[in-house]
Amino acid sequence: MNIYLGRVPFGTKKQDIKDFLNPTLRGHLLQKSGNIDHVKIFIFENEQTNKKEYHGIIGITPDHVATRVQKKLGEFNLKIKLMSLCNFFLSPWFNNQRSLPVSNDFYAVKSFHKDF
Repeated sequence: MNIYLGRVPFGTKKQDIKDFLNPTLRGHLLQKSGNIDHVKIFIFENEQTNKKEYHGIIGITPDHVATRVQKKLGEFNLKIKLMSLCNFFLSPWFNNQRSLPVSNDFYAVKSFHKDF
């Protein structure tokens, strides 16, 4: 399962994120442990203000461990900055509900739902 990591502090390395998440990935007597498959950090730059934002996507297997990590660390501090975790859903371009034209007809517009 992919988990979105928002508001990553500047200078955070992939190993810092892995080290922070490893205690929550470990299982207990009745819980299985999980693994981090990949950590990707993306940089988005606002061209008008020249400000950069850092976000990440973390791949954790199995899925029930990823949901456990998400519930345990919904919002947490890393390097004195509040970060958030939520599910990341990859949607194809042809199913993008945000590109629908605006209409007054109730049945013509489908609702767009994000699970945060």
